[in-house]
Amino acid sequence: MRVREAALADLDVPVHLHLAGHRHYLELARTGTSPFLQAVAGAGSTVRSLKQPLDGSAYQGMHPGFARVDLVRAPGEDRLVVSLVALPDAFVAVWQRPRVVARASVDLAGAARIEPLATP
Repeated sequence: MRVREAALADLDVPVHLHLAGHRHYLELARTGTSPFLQAVAGAGSTVRSLKQPLDGSAYQGMHPGFARVDLVRAPGEDRLVVSLVALPDAFVAVWQRPRVVARASVDLAGAARIEPLATP
């Protein structure tokens, strides 16, 4: 068992969202167990090659970028919504804008789902 999994197994509460930055690219994964949703946005330095996907991986992209987390409140269904935002490459930054490349959410019961992206 890896260190992260061992630490999570020792917790007395479920982990709804795990944010990580150690892979130097963008990734979004959902599982049926704690942590229910994982977001990797470790592109603050040089983007690295993609590694083996996380269990339940729904998106992997070699982009610099960041994760945005929003609490969306709705009657009977509060959700944490995670959006992965890819930044433009430094060479084309003049005419490209940041863009949301993947989105997922998790509710208080731990039900995670991939969210659709708006089409332009």
